[in-house]
Amino acid sequence: DHRLSLTRRAAVTSRVLLKRCLAQVVMEVLDYDQYARKIARSVYQRAMSHKKS
Repeated sequence: DHRLSLTRRAAVTSRVLLKRCLAQVVMEVLDYDQYARKIARSVYQRAMSHKKS
């Protein structure tokens, strides 16, 4: 019975750690997405200005 509670606690802990890890990854991906969007926008604007001239 004691072993079962330990296993359960380990499962809950690992689940919490997994959620935290996923949240961290999501935040990093969102940051990267914003960064990539900025780059894409600047490249697009540069291309458009080249086309005009």
